[in-house]
Amino acid sequence: ESAATVQSTMLSNLRFVQERIQRTLQTLSGDDQELLQEKYLDGRSVRELAKSRNISFKSMESRLYRVRKAFMKAYVRYETTD
Repeated sequence: ESAATVQSTMLSNLRFVQERIQRTLQTLSGDDQELLQEKYLDGRSVRELAKSRNISFKSMESRLYRVRKAFMKAYVRYETTD
């Protein structure tokens, strides 16, 4: 396999995963989408997220756990339909 073929395959796989992540995010509520973006794309800490929402650290940890679980459930559901 040539380097160009490998690179093309990798880019195709990356686009597939990106599209799947976007479709999965769209199954979540707007608030949950925003929370995941702030945590994983913007790099905000659990403490920062809790403070900005006026909830306890433990409550934010629980919410993140539930949102991640919902995301993974939806992501796996797309896996079985792709």
